[in-house]
Amino acid sequence: MPLLATLSEDRLRSSVRGHVLRLLAEHARQQQERFAGAATLPVEARLATWLLAQAAASPRAQVELPGTQQELAELLG
Repeated sequence: MPLLATLSEDRLRSSVRGHVLRLLAEHARQQQERFAGAATLPVEARLATWLLAQAAASPRAQVELPGTQQELAELLG
């Protein structure tokens, strides 16, 4: 395999590896914030945070609530 092709593949692998690590780090940070919030925030604050995050993720800023209060409680911790 030519040297340039090897270097190009190495750069691609490094780029993909960096991207995956950034995604994993972001996911870990979000989970840590969620667990910290569940342990320290009152339920009203957890609900408000969840509603805002769901609305931000929705193209029409609409939030679909889970079917029951129990399901919502489990989501909020």
